[in-house]
Amino acid sequence: ITIYNNNKGTVTAPEINTYTGWTAKYWTTDTTADASQTVANEGTVSNITANATYYARYEKEITVSFDLNGGSGETPTPIKGKVQVNSNDVSKTKDPTITMPTVTTTKTGYTFDGWETSDGANHYEDEGTGTFGANITLKAKWTINEYELTVNPNGGTYKNSTSTTKEKQNYN
Repeated sequence: ITIYNNNKGTVTAPEINTYTGWTAKYWTTDTTADASQTVANEGTVSNITANATYYARYEKEITVSFDLNGGSGETPTPIKGKVQVNSNDVSKTKDPTITMPTVTTTKTGYTFDGWETSDGANHYEDEGTGTFGANITLKAKWTINEYELTVNPNGGTYKNSTSTTKEKQNYN
């Protein structure tokens, strides 16, 4: 909004529009992406000395939770992320970026391979980053350990052979 105030005094700030997924915070004259200068909050704006353009400030906050998916150990604490934008950017896709936690969980016979969405469509590395538009629970992704076994039939046969054979075998 632009306030034209020829009397150079106090005006009433209008109610901030609502947008799905965003929380209206305050009015500001700061146009930067990380504006923190609060000017007005649906109330009065005092000491107007010139015409001024105000931008509504919006915030999106999400929570990323974690599921060990059969692993043992301490489940990482949910992480909150937020991003703020001005009214001129609220229609653009801008979502909070989260840094994945360091993992100390284990699962016998498996190696931790990061975090993934419940459908497995998106994968996030341990201590990597991800951008999320809504609350989400990520599950631990586990890769089964593979071992190499040496089989020596010691005078007998194994798979119709008397030779020593190397076999790859999954944990279970």
